Amino acid sequence: MTRLSTNFQSLARRLGVVLAIAAGGGAYAQPLTPDEALRRAAARSPELQAALSDVVAARASVHIQDRSRDAVLTANAQGAYSESFSDTSEGAALNSNRRIAADVSIHTTTSIGTQWSAGFSTGARWQTINRDPTTTAGVTLGPTIAAELSVDVTQPLLRGGGESAVLSSLRVARSQAEQAELEKDEATSRLALDVLSAFWDLWVAEQSLVVERTGLELTLRQKGDMDTRVKLGIMAEIDLLRLASEAASRRQRVTDSEATLADRQMALARLTGIPYADSSSLSTAAAPAGQPTVVGAEATIVLALRQSPELARLAAGIEQSKEGVRAAQNAAQTRLDAWASLAAGGLWTEGPPSGLELPGGRPALSALVGLTLELPLGDASADARLDQARANLRSATLRQDARIETLTLEVARLHRSLQAAKDAVRTASETAEIATRLAEYEEQKLKLGSSLIIDLVSAQQAGREAELTRLRAQAQAERLALQLDHLTGTLVARIATSETSP
Repeated sequence: MTRLSTNFQSLARRLGVVLAIAAGGGAYAQPLTPDEALRRAAARSPELQAALSDVVAARASVHIQDRSRDAVLTANAQGAYSESFSDTSEGAALNSNRRIAADVSIHTTTSIGTQWSAGFSTGARWQTINRDPTTTAGVTLGPTIAAELSVDVTQPLLRGGGESAVLSSLRVARSQAEQAELEKDEATSRLALDVLSAFWDLWVAEQSLVVERTGLELTLRQKGDMDTRVKLGIMAEIDLLRLASEAASRRQRVTDSEATLADRQMALARLTGIPYADSSSLSTAAAPAGQPTVVGAEATIVLALRQSPELARLAAGIEQSKEGVRAAQNAAQTRLDAWASLAAGGLWTEGPPSGLELPGGRPALSALVGLTLELPLGDASADARLDQARANLRSATLRQDARIETLTLEVARLHRSLQAAKDAVRTASETAEIATRLAEYEEQKLKLGSSLIIDLVSAQQAGREAELTRLRAQAQAERLALQLDHLTGTLVARIATSETSP
């Protein structure tokens, strides 16, 4: 689809200044262009700003899920002091125990579900104890320093194992982020459709008022001329009465057109954030530059099915539902984990004997391996969640199929209507030109006395109606083109919504 006017070609470049426009406020007396209308509307639209905030939140969710498997460092330090009594032949002896310890470990989960941790711990201990029950004297031992290096690994074999299970949350978050982007595009396209449709409604109201006022001025001038002729006895008073009746009708038409114009001004002012007090000064600065170009119906339908933000959003919802099924299938599996733990430790003392104690020339080793099995007893809620996820997927798929069908029919109908509107513009233009020439011809005949005033009034009325029909047909063609652009996804592409992203 082509632009509604050449002014629209710069929309994408200038939409980035929406926030500056919104801060401006105040009266808006200068003529409003389609570009300016879109910028102001985008800056103040609560729906669009909410959609942009949803995008930010969805992107943050992706970041959270993406970093959820990052390694985590944990460190701990502690100190302890305790006293106790022991019985000796000379009475009670006081024993004491002082200890400091520290450990550090790293925990992480891989993309296939492997959970592993590596840790290092060390501690020093001092003891004052009574070793001879015949005396209360104590002996201080230490410091004794112990250190241990350990590695623990757990690998889910069924539930929770593999990339499909581990990365499911990340894929869901990405799908939700994609949906948020598409909803933002859809909201922006809908906003542009509303604003530009309101713009052309105001344009046709302005032009219609010009036609009605011109008609009133012409009728009043003719009434003045007729009044002079009646006084001179050249024309009958009945002709003056006919013109007076026509003038009264023209005044009512002007009044109605002014009311319509005020309604259109307020509608566009509301969308663009212009204060109500300034809406009466709102006017348009552009007229449609030629008729919209229409490609073939089949090509338009293909374009809509390929680029429609709504269909893309539904497709993203289907992918999200598929991820929900995969996650539910994983949760419904039996839990079977294989795990292993390995540790190596050493001891250092001041003596006697003193130094590093490694009996056998190696650190003390310990190892554990095992399997963990978890089975639900009775009906598992995971099975019900799986049924729910499958139903959600089917529902999302059916909604997409239904929308594809209705969208195809809607695009075909709009395409046919737009083609008819273009033909109507051509016909109305030809009719208006002919009606204008006939009115001029009847006016000349009246001056020569070979025509009746009622013929002139009818011819002029036909000319005005033909011009109004042309204006309405032209605006209708523009509105239909906008609706097609909205359904085919080209309207949002022209506005470049990425420039409005926070």
